[in-house]
Amino acid sequence: MPPEWTSICNTCSQKFKSYGLVAYQKACKRDALWMQEDHERQNAQAGSNTAPAMHEFTYDPYVNPDEGLPFTVPQEAPDDHVLPPAFQQDDIRTEHHPLPENTIPWEPFASHIDSNFAELILKAKLTKLQMNELIGLIRCTVLEKFSVTNYDSICKMWDVASPCHANFKKKVISVPHRDQEHNFNVWYRLLWDWACDLLKDPCLGLHFMFDAQWLYKYDGQDFVHFFDEPWVANAFWDSQKAYPVIANSPVRICNGEGFGGGRLIGWLPIVEEERQYSRTQSFVNFKNVVWHESFKCLLKSLTLLSKTGFCIKCWDGISAD
Repeated sequence: MPPEWTSICNTCSQKFKSYGLVAYQKACKRDALWMQEDHERQNAQAGSNTAPAMHEFTYDPYVNPDEGLPFTVPQEAPDDHVLPPAFQQDDIRTEHHPLPENTIPWEPFASHIDSNFAELILKAKLTKLQMNELIGLIRCTVLEKFSVTNYDSICKMWDVASPCHANFKKKVISVPHRDQEHNFNVWYRLLWDWACDLLKDPCLGLHFMFDAQWLYKYDGQDFVHFFDEPWVANAFWDSQKAYPVIANSPVRICNGEGFGGGRLIGWLPIVEEERQYSRTQSFVNFKNVVWHESFKCLLKSLTLLSKTGFCIKCWDGISAD
């Protein structure tokens, strides 16, 4: 059997198999020339005329992709005294700006939580009034325990609080048109239940006026009758002669927002207009019947009570008829 290594490279003096020597010598000679040029440039920059020292090589076998023959490629041994490379024309040097003294990412905000809160406010697109209200609630958490932890927890609170006020009810009404029945969903609150919610609320109760009044303003010569609230109107004054009990809230509350102000009490259904009946008198009458029947649902709870009356215990524990 011939020996495993039968040929020697003229450049690195390493032994290789004969059938892989030719390809390897080309690569070895090329790499040696490149390394020699690098060392000459380094020595020229350092002002040294010392001849470059030869570096030891390590070899890893791999297959030449062109010839399909196994051979090895030299690798330069690590050098602890590597000289800086020589500068060439058109070389680019990068100079990094020094870091500022203040490297806190959330400044100019006072804290990280302030920065996150400001970002959330922008995402939520809150109004000035809503922002002030939210900030006020957050500041109150210093004195009171805040038990809401996530969306699910607040949904559970809403479910518990929902029966305490008038809820929406659903009723299906049926109205005929052209010998065909059409069904519509009506969502509404019972008006009497809504009125009872207002009368039982201790925050609103102090502002209710049950008795009629007339107001006059002195103009320098006489007192002139003027009107600024519902309970000072002539109609309310005349209606109280029969001793009805009517609760009136100030204009700033009933015309304002929040509990005691405007309240959604129902949705009238939308009647889709069919092309073949468009602008016909029968279809106009059909839509009117749908809306009238829907509105009856809102007034249903007041129909009997408007004749008999009802006794309710108000916010102060006193019953009123």
